[in-house]
Amino acid sequence: RNGAFGYLIKNADENELIAAIEAVALGKKYFNSEISELMIGNMALEGESHKKLSDREMEVLELVSEGRTTKEIADQLFVSARTVDTHRVNMMKKLSVQNTAELIKKAAHLKLI
Repeated sequence: RNGAFGYLIKNADENELIAAIEAVALGKKYFNSEISELMIGNMALEGESHKKLSDREMEVLELVSEGRTTKEIADQLFVSARTVDTHRVNMMKKLSVQNTAELIKKAAHLKLI
């Protein structure tokens, strides 16, 4: 994303180094198989976040991550506790998680919080 045309891990052998140099010299990109797998894995995780959280869900997520209770969040946002619970359930569906702990972990991994 930041413009790298190639990347090798430090234990790459001589043949891989030469292949990488030749590819980049031809204007192509070169990433070894381990790096390619990591990049694909990261893109897959980013794809999971295509179901964007609404602004209100982001507010609720931030407050949940601060350890606030449902009642505290409801009072701060001037909504009912049921509304807060609905936002929490919707966020868990969008991020494909089963509970609040997983929600926070996944949100942190996706850099939402």
